[in-house]
Amino acid sequence: MQPIAAALTAEEADAVTALLANKPSPQVERISRAAPAAELGAVLALRGAWERNIPECVSCHGPSGVGVGETFPPLVGQSAQYLSAQLVAWQQGTRKNDPNDLMGHIARSLSQDEVNAVSQYFATLTETGAGQ
Repeated sequence: MQPIAAALTAEEADAVTALLANKPSPQVERISRAAPAAELGAVLALRGAWERNIPECVSCHGPSGVGVGETFPPLVGQSAQYLSAQLVAWQQGTRKNDPNDLMGHIARSLSQDEVNAVSQYFATLTETGAGQ
């Protein structure tokens, strides 16, 4: 994304920013830590893996991963490919924009199967819940 953004003029960057800022947020059922979690992605999203110091995603990113303020961006509404790519970037150390390396620690603690599962979980949330 950085090479694409760097190629934009100031006016083009402003236009893209305005377009994205006016885009409606996905309307999803608010799924919290109290919801049932059977599949690996749901378990990580809603329960974490505390035995490895991995908090549940929704504790920071909010119910259904809708985002919380400027620090914790939305996960819902993103593609599985995008979410996976971000987790891999933290694993590899090419993304470092999280306070106190919280996401770096979490990402480095996840296996590739876990990265795929939790990315797929958030990518498939719909207005009626996960995976529908």
